[in-house]
Amino acid sequence: SSALLLVEEMDVVTYHDYAPIRDSAENHAILKLVSGGKPILVTEIGETAYEMALGFPSNELKQSERLGDRLDAHLSSDGVFVWSLLDFDTTDPVAIGRSPWTKRLQANFGILRTDGSAKPAFKTVSTAFGAFLN
Repeated sequence: SSALLLVEEMDVVTYHDYAPIRDSAENHAILKLVSGGKPILVTEIGETAYEMALGFPSNELKQSERLGDRLDAHLSSDGVFVWSLLDFDTTDPVAIGRSPWTKRLQANFGILRTDGSAKPAFKTVSTAFGAFLN
């Protein structure tokens, strides 16, 4: 993790976690070991719900499950930020590029749909944040 390169220079360690979910808990544990007790904030995690066909590459239920797994991997962190609250009708090509594939993936990271209705991931995040607060 790039966070390891600067751990000595920082008062708080932050990083984004989009590694394979199976590696999230281990990567976090390693960072915690070498951080010298400094607070660790996972400043961005997320999962897409974009479904091209028949659940590929994801769908709303898979998004919820994967996001729950990723949140579970970071229960020992000092904070987690989820990207993003809302799905997007349009995406900014300056930020993510012009690839139609990437635009569709990025537009579906929200835990709320564009109309404001809750996706299954909304409950997953609410439940997980309750665990962080306890």
